[in-house]
Amino acid sequence: LINLDDTALYTLAYGRSGTLWQSLKSNADYQDARDYLADVLARADYAPPFEFFSHILAVLGGRRAILRRLGPEATDPIDEFLNLALDFERSHTPSLQGFLHWLQAGDTVIKRDLEIDRQEVRVLTVHGSKGLQANIVFLPDTCSEPDKGKEDRILWSQRAPLWQPVKRDSPEICKNLRDKNRKRTEQEYRRLLYVAMTRSCDRLYVCGYETTRGRSENCWYNLVDQAFDLVQAEDVPIAGFEPTGRRISTEQTAETEDKQAGQGHTLIAAPPPDWAHLAPPPEPDPAQPLTPSRPTEDEPTVRSPLAGDDDGERFKRGTLIHRLLESLPLVPPENRLIATQAFLARPVHGLSSGHQAEIANETLAVLDDPGFAPLFGPDSQAEVSISGRIGQRIVSARIDRLLIAEKTVTIVDYKTNRPAPMDVAQVSPAYLIQMAVYRALLAQIYPDHAIDCVLAWTDGPRLMALPGDMLDNHLPAPP
Repeated sequence: LINLDDTALYTLAYGRSGTLWQSLKSNADYQDARDYLADVLARADYAPPFEFFSHILAVLGGRRAILRRLGPEATDPIDEFLNLALDFERSHTPSLQGFLHWLQAGDTVIKRDLEIDRQEVRVLTVHGSKGLQANIVFLPDTCSEPDKGKEDRILWSQRAPLWQPVKRDSPEICKNLRDKNRKRTEQEYRRLLYVAMTRSCDRLYVCGYETTRGRSENCWYNLVDQAFDLVQAEDVPIAGFEPTGRRISTEQTAETEDKQAGQGHTLIAAPPPDWAHLAPPPEPDPAQPLTPSRPTEDEPTVRSPLAGDDDGERFKRGTLIHRLLESLPLVPPENRLIATQAFLARPVHGLSSGHQAEIANETLAVLDDPGFAPLFGPDSQAEVSISGRIGQRIVSARIDRLLIAEKTVTIVDYKTNRPAPMDVAQVSPAYLIQMAVYRALLAQIYPDHAIDCVLAWTDGPRLMALPGDMLDNHLPAPP
């Protein structure tokens, strides 16, 4: 993916004074690899598994690079890997570390259908060809037998394993076991010949090449050649080879199945109906999908840029707080400070010690506030994806926190604006529209529940309940 071979890794790793990452960053010859990895590391902390790997495969050209190296055979494993990422996100909190642990703990086997008619030559072992067939099959290596020198030195009797001494000192039991093993190996060798010969539908070419020692006495080639003597095979010249080859052929006598034949119905010629001559009516343009979770231009700005907090830093700060609020509820309270500091201290975030302390204090204040405790309890869920329709408009969204009780559903959305508004009337219309959409979607899923919407301001921290009538007034009108 980043074009680093063994030579490049040796150059970067050998004799370095710091970490391998520091060596890569300081070497201008590998700037492309450094930029690639920096992009991936920046996304690894917040992107869900499917989005993360889709970015690598599509935007960064990973799929193209893998197919260029491994060929089209790699298409199915790549697609199945992305399907696994989607399956994981449907049933788990979408974290990259959780996905990798889930993947390692599973036992996923991808089976490909090799019967697809492709204009290519497939090179397979006999074991790998089991269950497959092709019109034309070549057996190129038929002049050797299994290497007797690779026989297991341990002989397995019914009572205990026995070590094979040299042949002249072998007791009778070792000779019997050795003969039994060789007979079993010979039977398997002949069985594989049967498997290899029955892979062909139309033509089978039995070839071979001899070494300076000639071919083995009981090799596949000799077994087939002896069988040809029994069926009166004909000699055929083969261009470029001496002597002539031998061929057995049979004529096709059975009638082939006509897959296009009718099923007993009589076809009657008739003029096409009038509608067949008319152009179909134009399809209506689909409504613009609504994604209320995505930031909009209507969102309020935060502190003045003179304070040194530009838009990039604002979104980074918000992303990090969201990530911490998603993950920390799963961490024991006594370990949250250490986990937060370790997360924010990662070099990929590029945060000063002051910014790290500021974000840590703001996040932990939310989790330590008693008023927030029910929202982060075991019955709540983080980063819940929902989709549906409001009128004719398709909506896709992700809720920061969702708490479903017996008669109520509470929707929580984190807001990191500073300073936070003190009154509901000061809340940005963009936030009200966002929560109104969430409320309308969940009302369709839970018609018998009261749907409560709450903004969790991390600056404070403070919870702000949004009145239902206000949200009804901000629900987007149907297109």
